[in-house]
Amino acid sequence: MAVSYENAIDILQKLAKERFEAFARDAELVPLSKVVGRICQETYFSLSETPSFDTSTVDGFVLDSDLTREASPSNSITFCVQTDFATTEDPKAHVPSEGDFPPSLEIKSGARFPEEVGQFTYDACIKVEDTTDVDGPDGPDPLTRYIQITRPALRNQNRRFAGSDFEGSDLLIPSGSTIKPHHIMALATIRAHDDIRDEEESEGRDSVGPYTEATLLGLGVEVVNLGAVKDDGEELRTLVTEAMEGSLFDAIVLTETGSMGKSNLVRKSIENMGAKICIDQVGIRPGYTFLSATLPRQKPKLLSQATNVTPPTSPGKEEIEGVVLDIPEVPFFALPGSPLAAAVCLRFLVIPYLRSLHSIAPLDSSVPATFRCPANPISFMSKFAKRSSTGFRKPSNLKVFWHGNLEHGSKEASISTDQAPSKIRPLLHANCWIAIAPGLESAQDGDTVETYEMYPQSLGCENKGRLS
Repeated sequence: MAVSYENAIDILQKLAKERFEAFARDAELVPLSKVVGRICQETYFSLSETPSFDTSTVDGFVLDSDLTREASPSNSITFCVQTDFATTEDPKAHVPSEGDFPPSLEIKSGARFPEEVGQFTYDACIKVEDTTDVDGPDGPDPLTRYIQITRPALRNQNRRFAGSDFEGSDLLIPSGSTIKPHHIMALATIRAHDDIRDEEESEGRDSVGPYTEATLLGLGVEVVNLGAVKDDGEELRTLVTEAMEGSLFDAIVLTETGSMGKSNLVRKSIENMGAKICIDQVGIRPGYTFLSATLPRQKPKLLSQATNVTPPTSPGKEEIEGVVLDIPEVPFFALPGSPLAAAVCLRFLVIPYLRSLHSIAPLDSSVPATFRCPANPISFMSKFAKRSSTGFRKPSNLKVFWHGNLEHGSKEASISTDQAPSKIRPLLHANCWIAIAPGLESAQDGDTVETYEMYPQSLGCENKGRLS
């Protein structure tokens, strides 16, 4: 006699419970890059705050904001640049020398933000692109650098406070949850568990790299991690050149390049390799520093199974082991350094390129939704998401992407209450991207907006959308 469906489920559930302990003992410790889509056995919490100290959000110069109050285009103020320091070095070791001009300290994005050095207070950071190099009082000085600024700096400008993203004991992922790319970003950037990062421990606290790798692997993309590279143009050129000599890549993606200093270094390095710049900044927020180029293809030193290689059609050809192959230029993408900007560029620029390789429409289908302003107070809004009385304002000339939550039943989408580009924690609670087109100055409560899944399910089409 056939059992009812309900009884069948009860029987199967009982069988599973009897085998649960043995099943749990067989749990694997898996590298972060390979866990997307797996079930998390344990609950993970942050064991420390992130960042662990105040940091600079940009490459630039830290100085005393009080000394800039009178700065203007007609009244520029000159500072003497005392030194620069690395990402985690304690700047209190750098004591400025006395001189005719107030001191500033050159600082890298992510470096520890100084407080007091000698008699000076450092409470603001000026972007390097907002300064001008000038001669010293006695003319050009090869040993000392001087900069001028022409507008006041605000206290705590471009300063990221300790613990502003994750605090100790923050929940990252509960047991039984399906692991998604944003979990990878969080786990990679903080100490959540003694063994959670295993072999990645030596790679530092880069969160965008593991996130990018895990996202692409989850889409079925074959990914080769080429490792980390210092802020050195020659080292970058060597790494990329050797990589292209060893394989026929469809694209090369570089992460953590958001600051102006890094962007300029990357561009100069690839241009010295003969790169052709395709995109130099995009009219989107976040993600405007996205860089795209094509690199001249290097002839592979070794190519196995050449008859199975079918790269896209290109005018350039090489003959390898008697097989004539098209050898096109290699697309190169440099993602911004901030987690939110990198996530947007990967989702809405790099993945569309990969879909187009398969002759599939670049973007997966959007879901129209009614925009709702959140009831909770806004903890942080960026320049591309400012609260108004009835909605959120944005630059009218740009397309913006906000992370938020879509209620599938009511088709209502609300923006996350924290859109800080450097923060990862808000992404853990989002399930969609809200896209607002250029030409619009705001999104008002009740407007119809376009929403996208945080990540496409695959690079394949949805039985529609193939390009003719």
